[in-house]
Amino acid sequence: MKIHIGNKIRNLVDLKKIPIADFASKIQKSTTAVYDIYKKEDINTALLKYISDVLDVPMSYWFDCIEDKGDNLVQTHHGNGLNIAQSSVALNNCQLRLDAALKEIEYQKKIIELLEGGKGGKGE
Repeated sequence: MKIHIGNKIRNLVDLKKIPIADFASKIQKSTTAVYDIYKKEDINTALLKYISDVLDVPMSYWFDCIEDKGDNLVQTHHGNGLNIAQSSVALNNCQLRLDAALKEIEYQKKIIELLEGGKGGKGE
């Protein structure tokens, strides 16, 4: 699937309700240059990084999201806009899963320590 980066930039600027002149000033371009960016299907990565910083989004925002694995943990984009509520839920779910995985790792480490301690003591 081809991404029209200019459309995504324009949509995010509109979503954030940033006037075109303000956005142009923030990225150190003229308003005409911004309109030219909006027409582009692709863009220089350095400029995209700069725009990402100005709009306070990660570089990954510009690319289609990772395929949904059935649990909606990674799906954060809808159409051309960012669904903040779903992003927040997805982030929270990821954090909960991470916390649970870290607890499981600690539990497994304790089991290994007990097994190694018991094995070393009896085998020697």
